[in-house]
Amino acid sequence: MDQVQVGEQFFPAIRNYRLLSIEPEGSNFRVYMNGAPKIGIADVWHPRHLYQDVIGNVGQIPQFGTVGVDPELVEKAMIPCWANYMQWQADAINHLIKQEGYEVVFSHMKWNVGVYGNEERQQW
Repeated sequence: MDQVQVGEQFFPAIRNYRLLSIEPEGSNFRVYMNGAPKIGIADVWHPRHLYQDVIGNVGQIPQFGTVGVDPELVEKAMIPCWANYMQWQADAINHLIKQEGYEVVFSHMKWNVGVYGNEERQQW
């Protein structure tokens, strides 16, 4: 969880931080920090009550990063963020199956092979 300032207002948000490198004595380090979308918005959920149910039982929706085609960032930041998000999505789907009695669930994750597995990956 994080607080993001937009103008004079602060909004609750969620983002990932990843330590990319650190000098042995701690004198220098590099951190990846992805975007921080505002949390608490149920507008894209239908029915909307599912939003509170899912985050109350599974946790906030983790942010996943898209950092281009830099191999280090893909390996150390983007893939772990995706793995975290996909685990959250699996937990959320399993919760909804149990809670709501769903018999069929369709899920889609565009920001992986569909985007980075095509032309951009060839640049590595």
